[in-house]
Amino acid sequence: MTRFKGEIRDTDGQLIGTLNKDPIIIGIIEDSDLQVDVQIIDSGPTGPVGPVGPVGPQGRAGKDAVVDYALLKQLATFSFEQASPATTWYIEHNLGFYPSVFTVTYGGHQIQGAVYFIDENNVEVSFTKERQGYAYLS
Repeated sequence: MTRFKGEIRDTDGQLIGTLNKDPIIIGIIEDSDLQVDVQIIDSGPTGPVGPVGPVGPQGRAGKDAVVDYALLKQLATFSFEQASPATTWYIEHNLGFYPSVFTVTYGGHQIQGAVYFIDENNVEVSFTKERQGYAYLS
Protein backbone atom coordinates (compact mmCIF):
# COMPACT_ATOMS: atom_id res chain seq x y z
CA MET A 1 0.00 0.00 0.00
CA THR A 2 1.35 3.44 -0.93
CA ARG A 3 1.44 6.40 1.46
CA PHE A 4 1.83 9.99 0.36
CA LYS A 5 3.20 12.99 2.20
CA GLY A 6 3.30 16.49 0.83
CA GLU A 7 2.32 20.14 1.03
CA ILE A 8 -0.09 22.32 -0.91
CA ARG A 9 1.08 25.92 -1.34
CA ASP A 10 -0.13 28.90 -3.33
CA THR A 11 2.12 30.66 -5.83
CA ASP A 12 3.39 33.00 -3.08
CA GLY A 13 4.64 29.98 -1.15
CA GLN A 14 1.99 30.21 1.57
CA LEU A 15 1.11 26.80 3.03
CA ILE A 16 -2.54 25.97 2.35
CA GLY A 17 -2.64 22.34 3.46
CA THR A 18 -0.73 19.11 3.90
CA LEU A 19 -1.08 15.53 2.77
CA ASN A 20 -0.21 12.57 4.97
CA LYS A 21 -2.54 9.90 3.83
CA ASP A 22 -2.83 6.28 2.97
CA PRO A 23 -3.83 5.65 -0.63
CA ILE A 24 -5.38 8.75 -2.11
CA ILE A 25 -6.41 9.77 -5.57
CA ILE A 26 -4.60 12.78 -6.95
CA GLY A 27 -6.68 14.57 -9.54
CA ILE A 28 -5.94 17.35 -11.97
CA ILE A 29 -5.69 20.74 -10.29
CA GLU A 30 -6.93 23.44 -12.60
CA ASP A 31 -6.26 26.38 -10.26
CA SER A 32 -3.00 27.92 -11.48
CA ASP A 33 -2.51 29.62 -8.06
CA LEU A 34 -1.72 26.30 -6.36
CA GLN A 35 1.53 24.39 -6.21
CA VAL A 36 1.39 20.78 -5.02
CA ASP A 37 4.52 18.89 -3.98
CA VAL A 38 3.91 15.22 -3.23
CA GLN A 39 6.39 12.48 -2.43
CA ILE A 40 5.82 8.77 -2.03
CA ILE A 41 6.90 7.71 1.46
CA ASP A 42 6.64 3.96 1.02
CA SER A 43 4.86 1.44 -1.11
CA GLY A 44 3.85 -2.16 -0.77
CA PRO A 45 4.93 -5.15 -2.82
CA THR A 46 4.50 -5.16 -6.57
CA GLY A 47 1.56 -7.10 -7.91
CA PRO A 48 1.84 -10.17 -10.13
CA VAL A 49 3.04 -9.86 -13.71
CA GLY A 50 0.23 -9.93 -16.24
CA PRO A 51 -0.07 -12.39 -19.11
CA VAL A 52 2.04 -12.06 -22.24
CA GLY A 53 0.33 -10.11 -25.00
CA PRO A 54 -0.46 -11.46 -28.45
CA VAL A 55 2.23 -11.81 -31.10
CA GLY A 56 2.29 -8.90 -33.53
CA PRO A 57 1.83 -9.21 -37.27
CA GLN A 58 4.69 -10.45 -39.41
CA GLY A 59 6.82 -7.70 -40.94
CA ARG A 60 7.37 -7.15 -44.62
CA ALA A 61 9.89 -9.31 -46.42
CA GLY A 62 13.28 -7.66 -46.80
CA LYS A 63 15.80 -7.76 -49.60
CA ASP A 64 19.41 -8.77 -49.52
CA ALA A 65 21.36 -5.56 -49.41
CA VAL A 66 23.77 -5.49 -52.31
CA VAL A 67 26.08 -2.53 -52.34
CA ASP A 68 26.82 -0.42 -55.41
CA TYR A 69 30.64 -0.63 -55.37
CA ALA A 70 31.15 2.27 -57.76
CA LEU A 71 29.05 4.65 -55.68
CA LEU A 72 30.53 3.47 -52.39
CA LYS A 73 34.09 3.93 -53.65
CA GLN A 74 33.24 7.47 -54.80
CA LEU A 75 31.81 8.39 -51.40
CA ALA A 76 34.53 6.74 -49.30
CA THR A 77 37.42 8.80 -47.99
CA PHE A 78 39.51 5.66 -47.45
CA SER A 79 39.17 2.10 -48.80
CA PHE A 80 40.63 -1.01 -47.17
CA GLU A 81 40.78 -4.58 -48.43
CA GLN A 82 41.01 -7.59 -46.10
CA ALA A 83 42.22 -10.25 -48.54
CA SER A 84 42.68 -13.13 -46.08
CA PRO A 85 39.80 -14.26 -43.84
CA ALA A 86 40.14 -12.84 -40.31
CA THR A 87 37.91 -12.23 -37.28
CA THR A 88 39.62 -8.87 -36.67
CA TRP A 89 40.53 -6.29 -39.31
CA TYR A 90 43.17 -3.72 -38.29
CA ILE A 91 42.80 -0.62 -40.43
CA GLU A 92 45.37 2.19 -40.44
CA HIS A 93 43.66 5.03 -42.32
CA ASN A 94 45.58 8.16 -41.18
CA LEU A 95 42.53 10.37 -41.70
CA GLY A 96 43.04 12.25 -38.43
CA PHE A 97 39.41 11.74 -37.30
CA TYR A 98 37.01 8.98 -36.25
CA PRO A 99 35.31 7.96 -39.52
CA SER A 100 32.15 5.99 -40.17
CA VAL A 101 33.00 2.43 -41.20
CA PHE A 102 31.05 0.35 -43.73
CA THR A 103 32.12 -3.26 -44.31
CA VAL A 104 31.10 -5.53 -47.19
CA THR A 105 31.99 -8.98 -48.53
CA TYR A 106 33.61 -9.44 -51.94
CA GLY A 107 30.10 -10.18 -53.20
CA GLY A 108 28.89 -6.75 -52.07
CA HIS A 109 26.80 -7.84 -49.07
CA GLN A 110 27.03 -5.67 -45.99
CA ILE A 111 28.56 -7.38 -42.95
CA GLN A 112 28.23 -6.10 -39.41
CA GLY A 113 31.24 -5.97 -37.15
CA ALA A 114 32.03 -4.29 -33.86
CA VAL A 115 34.00 -1.11 -34.57
CA TYR A 116 36.68 -0.02 -32.05
CA PHE A 117 38.56 3.22 -32.56
CA ILE A 118 42.13 2.80 -31.36
CA ASP A 119 42.85 6.48 -32.06
CA GLU A 120 42.08 9.09 -34.74
CA ASN A 121 44.14 7.19 -37.32
CA ASN A 122 43.49 3.52 -36.53
CA VAL A 123 40.37 1.42 -36.25
CA GLU A 124 39.71 -2.23 -35.52
CA VAL A 125 36.67 -4.12 -36.79
CA SER A 126 35.83 -7.45 -35.09
CA PHE A 127 33.50 -10.13 -36.44
CA THR A 128 32.08 -13.27 -34.83
CA LYS A 129 33.59 -15.41 -37.59
CA GLU A 130 36.36 -14.99 -40.13
CA ARG A 131 35.49 -12.56 -42.91
CA GLN A 132 37.18 -11.07 -45.94
CA GLY A 133 36.14 -8.12 -48.05
CA TYR A 134 36.29 -4.35 -48.02
CA ALA A 135 35.96 -1.56 -45.47
CA TYR A 136 34.99 1.91 -46.67
CA LEU A 137 35.66 4.80 -44.31
CA SER A 138 34.37 8.34 -44.57
